[in-house]
Amino acid sequence: PIDAVKRPAVWVYAPTERKTVASVPTNELVSVSSGIAILGKARQFPSFGFDNEYGRKELPIPEFKAAKFSVSNAEFLPFVLEGGYAEKSLWVSSVGDDEGWRWVCYRKAKHPCFWVAPASLEQYICAVQKDDGHPAAGSGDAFKYRAVFDIIDMPWDWPVDVNYHEAKAFC
Repeated sequence: PIDAVKRPAVWVYAPTERKTVASVPTNELVSVSSGIAILGKARQFPSFGFDNEYGRKELPIPEFKAAKFSVSNAEFLPFVLEGGYAEKSLWVSSVGDDEGWRWVCYRKAKHPCFWVAPASLEQYICAVQKDDGHPAAGSGDAFKYRAVFDIIDMPWDWPVDVNYHEAKAFC
C-alpha cells in the first residue's frame, strides 16, 4: 500500500512528455523479413552463461509484423475501457488453454497492476489492488500510476507494465 512507503528526497521519476492520451504517437505495425534465428552460445564464450544458453540452434523464422514502439499506457487504455478484462474469449487460447482467464478470475483484475483507479472509477476498483480508491489517487476520472513511492499522474507515453496473460489477451 502507498501509505507504507516514503519517497527519498533525492528520488526522481523518469520524465513523461505526453500528458494526455491523445498526445501519444499512434503505434503501427512494421514488417520483419523472414530469416534464420541463431540461438545459443559457444562453450568457450568468454563470460558467464546459464546451462540452457549453451549450444547452437538455427530456426527458420517466417515474415511477421511487430509494433514499432512498445505498447504504451495510452495504447492499452481502450482495452481496459472496452471491457477487455471481462471478455473471457480474449483470455482463452485457440486450443482451450484458460490459464489467462483463471488468472483474471483469481486476481479479480480489471486493469494493469500499476494502474490505480480513483474512487470515481468505481467499476474498475478491485479489492486486490490495494491502492485503488485511495485518496492519493484523487477524485478525477482518469487512472493514475502506482510508482515506487507515489501515486502519480498516468505517464501515458510510458510502456504499459503487464504480465504475459495481459499482453496475450491484448494482442
